[in-house]
Amino acid sequence: MEHVPRRDRVPLRYAADRRSLFVLGALTVLFIVEWSGVARHPGLLAATCVLAFVACVVKHNHVHCSTFTRRRWNAVFGVLLSLLTGHPTTAIITAHTVRHHGHNQSTLDWVRCSVDDATRGPTSRCFAS
Repeated sequence: MEHVPRRDRVPLRYAADRRSLFVLGALTVLFIVEWSGVARHPGLLAATCVLAFVACVVKHNHVHCSTFTRRRWNAVFGVLLSLLTGHPTTAIITAHTVRHHGHNQSTLDWVRCSVDDATRGPTSRCFAS
C-alpha cells in the first residue's frame, strides 16, 4: 500500500484511507439530511444502510490497523466511528480477539474456514489464510 507523504495535512497511514473518510463523510451528510427531515426517500434510506455497513467495515479495519499516524487523531476517529455506528469502537476489540483470533481455525473459532462447505460452489469457498 502507498504511504501518504508526511507533508499531507491529514496524517493518514495509507492513501487508500481517504476513501474511508469520504464514505464516513457521506454517511454523516445522509444522517443529517434524513434526521432533520430535509429529504426522505427510500433510496436515501438504502444508501444510508449500505454506508452504515461500510462504516462497520471501516471500524473493523481501524481496530486492526490504525487509520492515522498520530495517536490523538486515532482516538478522535474512534469516537466518530462509535457515533456513526452506534457502538463503541473499543467494545469490539475484546470480543473480536477472543472469539476469532484467540482460537484461530480451531473448533472454537465459529468463523473458521472449515465451517464453510466448499462443495457448494466457488462462492462458498474460504480464501482466508
